[in-house]
Amino acid sequence: MKDGLLIESSSVTIDYVPPHSEVQAGLYFSQEPTRQMLKLFANGYHRP
Repeated sequence: MKDGLLIESSSVTIDYVPPHSEVQAGLYFSQEPTRQMLKLFANGYHRP
């Protein structure tokens, strides 16, 4: 975000992570996100 305006967005979906496991995912942007405010959040969670 810049001056409160959304510049670009990216999303990833991780369907399932087994107990005691790790999953890596990536977000891709056409512009360098470290020069702006970056907000990340989980859209949802379901207990297995």
